[in-house]
Amino acid sequence: MGFRSTVILAALLVALLGYLYFFEESKRDRALATSEARRILPVDEGALTRIVVNRRDTAMVFTRSGQGWRILEPIEADADKGEITALVRSLKYMENKGRVADPGDVNLEDFGLSPPDISIVLSYGQGRADTLRWGDKSPTGRYAYLQVSGGIGIVKADNWGKGAIDKGLFRYRHKKVIRFEKSLVQKLEIEDNGALFSARREGKGWQIVAPISERADGQMLDRLINRIHTTRLKRFSEDTIRTGFDQPRFRISLFEGEGDESKTLLIGNRTGDDKDPSFFASSGSSVFVVDSMLVRDVRKLVSDARIKLVFGFVRSGVDSISLAYRDSMVICVRDSVSTDWLVHEPVLHLALDKAVQKLITEVLRLEAKRFVAESCEDPSTYGLDRPVFVAEFFEDKKLLQRLKVGRKGRTVYAVGQNRPQVVELVFSDLRKLKLKLLSVRPQVVDPDTVQLGSPTPTGM
Repeated sequence: MGFRSTVILAALLVALLGYLYFFEESKRDRALATSEARRILPVDEGALTRIVVNRRDTAMVFTRSGQGWRILEPIEADADKGEITALVRSLKYMENKGRVADPGDVNLEDFGLSPPDISIVLSYGQGRADTLRWGDKSPTGRYAYLQVSGGIGIVKADNWGKGAIDKGLFRYRHKKVIRFEKSLVQKLEIEDNGALFSARREGKGWQIVAPISERADGQMLDRLINRIHTTRLKRFSEDTIRTGFDQPRFRISLFEGEGDESKTLLIGNRTGDDKDPSFFASSGSSVFVVDSMLVRDVRKLVSDARIKLVFGFVRSGVDSISLAYRDSMVICVRDSVSTDWLVHEPVLHLALDKAVQKLITEVLRLEAKRFVAESCEDPSTYGLDRPVFVAEFFEDKKLLQRLKVGRKGRTVYAVGQNRPQVVELVFSDLRKLKLKLLSVRPQVVDPDTVQLGSPTPTGM
């Protein structure tokens, strides 16, 4: 194919694509214009200032407040902006499926419009308002009859549109348990049955300030804040007697800035009458009910926010190790000549350097399954009065780390030299805390050599 033919074909292709584009755009514009022409109400979302919904025996009044909405009747409360937006857009995009009666002399009772099942008034200020009234379903049940302000008579619309609008007060109330901006949170406090956890933002990370001062797992704290931010209440409650707010078992406080002003969620007693375990809660004047999973998740994320590697030390200078098991003792010292370790106890053994380094690595990798206590007040509570394992690591006779491990049944507890907290370990971690030794059999092969035996197991 010649160059000229290629150019002609390319030009034809561009022309065809251009035609298809403008044809599709024109078709889309015509469809939009047709859709807009069929709309029952010319709703201007941005100009709306007030909405009145009359549902049989209930009247609900919503008014715009800044970027959101407030409920004025039958109670004063914050409204769910998403639900109000859904209501407005349901009205905005409702299509006229045909006029069934002209304005004027018409019997409204024939269409279930005297009185209407639902009526909505949309106010835009300066006296402008639109009214929409719902009546009965059509004989087929597919449509509902509507009377619209503006003199267009009685029309019919898809009946599903009524279901999208006919909602009770609960659907329109704001249901987040506590309102705050995630990006503005600088400090977090959680009080759980008197135990305080507190963390503050430092730069791009987080620092725990109570019950201890240490670096926090920032990812876990971000997840914790997001969990609180997205939690919605189950229902509102009129019960003010059984709440337990005078001595709340759980308190969550979020500080948006450097001041002392916080947004606080109180969690009190169990409700006792919900199908799923639930608690009374409040973040203002309203009493509501939250699922117990919120408490469970917050507790877990608080625990996970603490750094789990709690038995760290500088390994490069370790030159002697003492390991005490319930039925044996191992003491070994780095050989100044070779890379291996001389074993003082049990006698006639030595330890390869790779085996010692593996044990040190396992200790450094021990993760707290959970933090049990901030200090070891009573070692017998955790089996630490008769530990199943004690490891000590030295550099030039200076103690770098002492790890004590205790057992109560299948639960394993541990405490270190450099931290007072008692932590729970995974049970299988016990099997990792062993040091393989090589026995040195005193069988003379020649006058200057001895024969190495098989590895000697140590441990629990």
